Amino acid sequence: ILLIGVFVKWGIPFFLDVISGPSGKKVKITEESLPPIIPQLSALPEATFSASIVVEGFTDKEVEVTAVVNDQNGDTAITDKDGAFSLTAKLADGENRIQIKAKNGDQKESASVIKIVTRDDKPINITLDSPKDGTEFSGKTNQVVEFRGKLDKSEADLTINNAFARVMSDGKFSLMFRLSEGDSEIKIVATDKAGNRSEKSLRLSFSL
Repeated sequence: ILLIGVFVKWGIPFFLDVISGPSGKKVKITEESLPPIIPQLSALPEATFSASIVVEGFTDKEVEVTAVVNDQNGDTAITDKDGAFSLTAKLADGENRIQIKAKNGDQKESASVIKIVTRDDKPINITLDSPKDGTEFSGKTNQVVEFRGKLDKSEADLTINNAFARVMSDGKFSLMFRLSEGDSEIKIVATDKAGNRSEKSLRLSFSL
């Protein structure tokens, strides 16, 4: 056991010195000689109407991080002691390619995956073909009314007094709606993936 201990303590280092030769150099690897951990991003929205979004995530502690949008450098910060960061990314209209780059004191750099966020602040246009505002219906056979119209954004969701209407690929929609007796205020609401919201209201009346 004593011989094994002597060999481990002095024999192995001696052997390594012989292999490396008298001119062999020992390289000391530090954290800063390696690039930072690839930044990991929290979930981002697929689309938004806002002119900017907050990008959060983590990488190595106390390194410089930069928000890169469409290949242009933007907001910069230093990660905290846990490696967390929060940056603001300014968005252009349409698709935006968002990436976070991290750089340490040794100027070693790493980059996150690219995320796509679409900025769309255009309102949704609701065209209602039928029924017309102020129409009066009477008789049981006319109590169920068909709402027909079109949206200029076919991917938007549509509700008529909180009842979901199906929107076709060309933006057209229809829904059979049962009227209550008396006057009814009908609210049509359209919302898209970016959070844009449009409303249209009309008043209908029904009597038996």
